[in-house]
Amino acid sequence: MKRPDLMKGGIYDGWQVLDPTPQEKSEGVFCCGPAPVNAILRGDTDVKYDVPFVYAEVNADIVKWMIGTNGSKKKMYTDSMSVGQSISTKAVGSWKRVDITDSYKHKEAKAKKKQKNKKQGRLNHPSPPIPKPNLHPCSPHSFFETKAINGQDVKLSLKLSSKDHTNKVLSVHVNAQAMRYNGNPVANILNKVQRVTLLSRQDVAIPLLIPFADYSKHMVNCDSIKVSAVASDSDEYYQTETNITLEQPVISMKVLDPVHVNREMTLEVEFKNPLNERLRNCSLTVIGCGLFKSDYLKSDLHELEPNATLRVKITSTPYSAGLKTVVADFDCSSFRDIKSSCIVDVKP
Repeated sequence: MKRPDLMKGGIYDGWQVLDPTPQEKSEGVFCCGPAPVNAILRGDTDVKYDVPFVYAEVNADIVKWMIGTNGSKKKMYTDSMSVGQSISTKAVGSWKRVDITDSYKHKEAKAKKKQKNKKQGRLNHPSPPIPKPNLHPCSPHSFFETKAINGQDVKLSLKLSSKDHTNKVLSVHVNAQAMRYNGNPVANILNKVQRVTLLSRQDVAIPLLIPFADYSKHMVNCDSIKVSAVASDSDEYYQTETNITLEQPVISMKVLDPVHVNREMTLEVEFKNPLNERLRNCSLTVIGCGLFKSDYLKSDLHELEPNATLRVKITSTPYSAGLKTVVADFDCSSFRDIKSSCIVDVKP
């Protein structure tokens, strides 16, 4: 869109950021944008509207602090690379992802140089170099090489590596939290503390288990599990963390017959209960532009027995020709928003 309100010779014309789910008020109203993408790229944070907020969304640093029981704070490390990666949009004419990160920020090499300059005191706000922690997520055969599936126990392995020539006795504290989509923790799932002897130049692997029974009730309305580990001795702290996104059970959908405009069609949706417990309050919603004149909702499914398979046949009469996308959404007491989609070719 054009931005004649900014009066800068058109340099802020073009793509603008609009957030339909604003996180904070702007001039007293929950809104965000339009913020020129070029202003975000240039760092022109004095431009309307909400450019400083969006600039921070794609350029912020993550700073980890250790807060003591007495309220004292110790900076552990700063991550200047993770925020604002893989900014994406859908490709025109296909389902491919288009990476538009370069439209919003310069290459991270420049960010690294900027951070290096800060550490060397060349900028107005110098900060001391922060040592890298020598506590790392585990190597092959750990969780990071496998899938975490909702409905199954989550297995991880934490690797502690000694980089010096001294033996250490470490206190290792592991915490797992159910996280909402906005990054807010909902509940603690796991708290584990143990002492580990780390020998000189050696590695120690600590197996970790998060049982389904412990996370199931918290993850119905959450999107991920954040697992953090802190290892400490009398002088130093080492920290690492990972975010686990659970893979949802599979729901499948298929069209049983050729599809034509103004002729009845039949879809079949199938879902298998992966748990050894009954699923309650089951409901299925199916939508498709040109296929259904209103959302199809089947809420009388009630319960699904352990390891049983649900099959629902849905009939509808398409009213528009062409390639159509139909989406099925299954909800129950243990899972939310299990989705599947398929393309339906509606012939004239």
